[in-house]
Amino acid sequence: MKQVLSLLSSMKTMAVLMSIFAFAIGYATFIENDYGTITAKADVYNARWFEVLMGILTINLLLNIHKYKMYTLKKAPIFIFHLSRL
Repeated sequence: MKQVLSLLSSMKTMAVLMSIFAFAIGYATFIENDYGTITAKADVYNARWFEVLMGILTINLLLNIHKYKMYTLKKAPIFIFHLSRL
């Protein structure tokens, strides 16, 4: 269990997940331009894998907030920035 949490809270994992997210959003943009918004929503945005990706990114963000103690008063501005992304 500790290894799974370590993997999920890793910054390398976050970089890989964000890269996949950026590629998916870019791909969805091309689909939307060629075939319309409904097709992009059906193929990418409403797909189960995209929802799982967003869920894992959310878990990663929450674990990193805890790991780096972003909830302290000293780091409050950074913490507020990260909360705005949820």
